[in-house]
Amino acid sequence: MSLGLGAKQIDAGLGEVFGAPSGKSLQMIIIAVTVAGYMLSASTPIEKGVNYLSQASIVLAVVLLAYFFVVGPTLLQFNALTQGIGDYFSQLVPMSLSTSAFDQSTWLGEWTIFFWATWIAWAPYVGAFIARISRGRTIREFLLGVLLAPSLFSVLWFAIFGASAIDLDARTDGAISSAAEKDPAAGPLHVPRCSSRSTTAPRSWRCSSSGSSSWPAPTPGPSCSAACRRAILDPSRLIKLTWGVIMGLLAAVLLLAGGLPALQNGAILAATPFAVIMVFMCWSLYRALSHDYAQDQPDRVPDQASR
Repeated sequence: MSLGLGAKQIDAGLGEVFGAPSGKSLQMIIIAVTVAGYMLSASTPIEKGVNYLSQASIVLAVVLLAYFFVVGPTLLQFNALTQGIGDYFSQLVPMSLSTSAFDQSTWLGEWTIFFWATWIAWAPYVGAFIARISRGRTIREFLLGVLLAPSLFSVLWFAIFGASAIDLDARTDGAISSAAEKDPAAGPLHVPRCSSRSTTAPRSWRCSSSGSSSWPAPTPGPSCSAACRRAILDPSRLIKLTWGVIMGLLAAVLLLAGGLPALQNGAILAATPFAVIMVFMCWSLYRALSHDYAQDQPDRVPDQASR
C-alpha cells in the first residue's frame, strides 16, 4: 500500500518539476522502477544493498532538512518546534480518545484510523527486519534506536518543513494550500526550494523500506521471506525477488482499482486482523522478559516470576 502512495507522490513531483504527464501509466512506471530498485538491493547481502541504500536515504534527508533550516525562517521554526511540543502533550489524551461522537467529522476515518492502520500493517515485516538487524543489541539500545531517535528526527522534520511551508504559503497568498487542496500529493512540491529534491527522496525511501520487507527475521514470524523458509536468516534470492514482485503487483492493482481510497481501505483491511494479534504479542513479550529476568535472579523461580 505504501508503495502505491509513494508512486502517487513521485508522480505529482515529476509533473510539477519536469511537466511529465500525470496519470496511471506514469504511476505504473514508477512502481516498476521502484520494484526493480529494491529487488536489486534485496538480492545483495544485507550489509551491502539495503544498508547502503538506507544510509543514502538518511544522508539525503539530513541534507534536505539542513537546507530548509538554513534558508528558511529559522526563528519561526524554533517557535513552531516549542509550541508543537506543548500542543502535543496538552492534546495527547483528548485527541487519543476523540471519536467525533457529535460532529460526525470524516477526518477520523479518512486520516487518523488510516494512519494507525498503516503503521500496524507495516509492523509484521518491518518489525521482523528490525529484529534481524538488531540481533545482539540490548533492549535499551533497541528502544533508543527504534523509538527515540526516529521520533526526535520526526519532530524536527515537521517543525522545520511545516514552519517553512506555512510561512511561504502566507507570503504567496495561499498558493501552497490551494495546490494541496486540489492534489494533496502535489501540495508540498509548490514550495520552490523543495521541488527538485522532493522527487528523489521518496523514491530512495520507498526502495529501502520495501527492500527491507523482503528480508528475513531471526525467528519465525510474519516477515515475507522468513515466513516461507522457516526462519532461515538468508533465504534464497528467488524467494526475496518473488515477494518484491508480489508487493509491486499489489500496489499496481490497488491503484488501478480505485486509486487512493483503495490503498487506504487495503491498509485498514490488512491491519485489522494483526491489531488483534499484537495484543497477544505484547503479552507474550511481557512473559518472555519476565522469564529472562527471573533466570538472572538466582533466588527466584522462573515460573513464579512469569505468573
